[in-house]
Amino acid sequence: MLMLSRRLLERQLNSHGVFYCASDISSPFVENLSAPYSRDLRSRAQWAVREFLNTPPDILRKNLNRLFEGLAPQFQAVERPTLL
Repeated sequence: MLMLSRRLLERQLNSHGVFYCASDISSPFVENLSAPYSRDLRSRAQWAVREFLNTPPDILRKNLNRLFEGLAPQFQAVERPTLL
């Protein structure tokens, strides 16, 4: 929501659902990020675009769901017994 409120992203609706795209003003913002993490993130984003640009949305969604299903247990809260 922060990036939407700053107009760095645009929300688009189509037959596949809701998509978020970079706005016209996001490029100068991203280019000014200079921390190593930001540079690495930009490099990974460029790789993802090259790798998945021509992947149909339903195939991409299926692959991502399969990936996250395997990761879900690692991020679920550990249940602690309650003390009586």
